[in-house]
Amino acid sequence: MQKDTGQTNKEKSKEYETKDIPVYVFNPIKKNYHVYLRLRNEIGAIAEASYILKKASISILGGITSVSNGEGTWSFFAESQKNGLSASDVSYLLAKAKHVIDVSVEEDSEGFLVDTTFPLRWNTGERAIMIRHAFIVSMLDTIREKFGSVGEAIIYEEGVILGREGFREIVKKLGPEFARRHIDQMVRFYNAVGWGKVEIVHCNILEPRILLWVHESFECSGHSSEGSYSRFFRGHLAGAFSSLFGREMECNEIRCISSGNNRCEFLITPPPRLGHVT
Repeated sequence: MQKDTGQTNKEKSKEYETKDIPVYVFNPIKKNYHVYLRLRNEIGAIAEASYILKKASISILGGITSVSNGEGTWSFFAESQKNGLSASDVSYLLAKAKHVIDVSVEEDSEGFLVDTTFPLRWNTGERAIMIRHAFIVSMLDTIREKFGSVGEAIIYEEGVILGREGFREIVKKLGPEFARRHIDQMVRFYNAVGWGKVEIVHCNILEPRILLWVHESFECSGHSSEGSYSRFFRGHLAGAFSSLFGREMECNEIRCISSGNNRCEFLITPPPRLGHVT
């Protein structure tokens, strides 16, 4: 099976769509709330709750919805436009909605309010954490500076382990053949968790041989080097595709943002056979 997505729009600069995850609000001239709703998984559940808030002159600022075990959740920040309803007042209004199973509302302190909803989970059920981009990059850079090539090897191997384990669970859930048929969707997991804008340029799942472009790689952006800078991301790709194909795969970075390119390029193939020259 051959699949080649071509190069449509890949060279064009663009402003990517963003996914903002609300963590806190601060607006001392407004009354702010954090609302957490458990909803029946039925059409119109969110619309019903939204309409109740609209009637109370409460604006929704942003949040996250999800569905699990036949039940929906909606966690969001909101602010009062005309009045200063208390958290219990807002909770009382929303509790009257027929699709609402349970409601929890917190109000701000002098305009400041942090979302305390815990734990954070992938929709696969696995626990997740959020770390600022700058923090994880600084941590990797410190390992490189302190331990040199040994540190880089450790970073790479950690990437392999995490990529292998993470994709193993996804492949197990979807089935190997299905996952390989939808490899273009599989790589979007990297986009979804903020690692970079990943695109498949060429894919042959029989050899196998995959060429990926990664724009705005979290590991390489903002760095300067003469060659490949990616270690963790490259290792993660090697581990992920090893699980995807059920065989050992290796990943080489053939172009890198750090050396002046507008993207990182990765070639994923099986390791060369002993004594075999390619």
